[in-house]
Amino acid sequence: MTQPAAEFAAFDHLATMIAVVDAEGSCLFANSAFEAALGLPRRLVLTSPVFDWFVDPKALRDTVAAVAGNTFATSRIEARLRAHGAAGSELLDVLAIVTQMDRGERLVIELLEVQQQA
Repeated sequence: MTQPAAEFAAFDHLATMIAVVDAEGSCLFANSAFEAALGLPRRLVLTSPVFDWFVDPKALRDTVAAVAGNTFATSRIEARLRAHGAAGSELLDVLAIVTQMDRGERLVIELLEVQQQA
């Protein structure tokens, strides 16, 4: 287990989708729920900026920058995650909660699936 994976191993026990990123959005860790929701192997998730997995990357990028820059300790936005399932690509509506770690050097992005009303 690599250092970041060992450090954040407890996140793998959560049903909530979690990604740990740096201020530029580089994914340092993605838990198994995030990996399963994306439908992609963790190695692939970790090689791309977290913004690449969202329909509107600018909104998440701005939120991450604001939290990393200490404008807010935490912030939330509604977003659409691109999931790559067996049936192809689909969009998953989520509430993204971005929270500081380590004085803004690393951030936790928690994604809660938003159920659409019929």
